[in-house]
Amino acid sequence: ALENSMGSNIETLYTFMDGSIEAIEFNVKADSKLLGIPICKLNIKKGILIAGILRNRKPKIPTGNDVFIPGDRVIVIAADMHLTDLQDIVGQPIRRDEI
Repeated sequence: ALENSMGSNIETLYTFMDGSIEAIEFNVKADSKLLGIPICKLNIKKGILIAGILRNRKPKIPTGNDVFIPGDRVIVIAADMHLTDLQDIVGQPIRRDEI
């Protein structure tokens, strides 16, 4: 798992069910394109669940109104995908004018 995460912002990676399910912990960087966008406005790909946000050492189950801020750790569950960056959870490029 560590080798698969080299060159990404993955903090932790677990695989389940012969590698078809991944639980990934991403570190949100200050230059992330997903900063400040409500989760409900992200075009999240099918088969992806944002399971949790760890902010200031406090866990949070996210809602559609939550946003990512630098320093957050985001737990993502993905089926049949190999994500290497938090940006990989969205299907189409995000246009700030549509937010």
